[in-house]
Amino acid sequence: SEMLGDAELAPRDFAKQREYAKIIHASADHLLSVVNSILDTSKIAAGTFRIMPEPFALAPLIADCCAMVRLKAEAGGVALEQTANGNLGEIVADKRACRQILLNLIANAVKFTDRGGSVRVAAQAAGEAMLITVADTGVGIPAESLSRLGDPFFQARADYDRNFEGAGLGLSLVRGLVGLHGGALRVESVVGVGTRVTVRLPSVCRSDERNGAPAPLETQARLAPEPAVSQQTTMERKIA
Repeated sequence: SEMLGDAELAPRDFAKQREYAKIIHASADHLLSVVNSILDTSKIAAGTFRIMPEPFALAPLIADCCAMVRLKAEAGGVALEQTANGNLGEIVADKRACRQILLNLIANAVKFTDRGGSVRVAAQAAGEAMLITVADTGVGIPAESLSRLGDPFFQARADYDRNFEGAGLGLSLVRGLVGLHGGALRVESVVGVGTRVTVRLPSVCRSDERNGAPAPLETQARLAPEPAVSQQTTMERKIA
């Protein structure tokens, strides 16, 4: 009976060890992500973060980033959709920085969207720029918090969103990286309805665009219908 007891205990202990290992691994990944975000944000603020522009196809990068977040989305019961214009072509930008921008925005959208909701990632060419949109049906952002989005360590909060914890560095890093490319950022959000973030990047970015200045940020406490490319002149005027 003692042997049987040990045999029954072993699988339980193994399962518990696996559970602890998963928790440790997830915690380590989160800590590494926070540390890297702090370092990159600090470098951008100090003007020591240098982008390395190179030509690459944007659509495959978007597909790769969606694939990296898809398992997390499926585990949370969130539908992750990707729609990109087949004529996107290439962009000249820092590929690593663009990956960080996309991963931060997509992961954030999935994180703040409840089970049964959806996240849509889209991209299209607009004149001499690329527009990337990440829209979700998540918890939304209070109007009074919109003006502080992109501030380091700031995370919008509401009474119902205490399950969504974070360091508040994601959008700050995104804003900094977009700024280094001479781009602009727009955030539209309604509490309980969702959020749409639009990034505008020049099709050809230069390494000396803004020297660490954060990207211009436009915010709206509403979700306007998505305009056609020819109508998206507001963001195009943000960058000369």
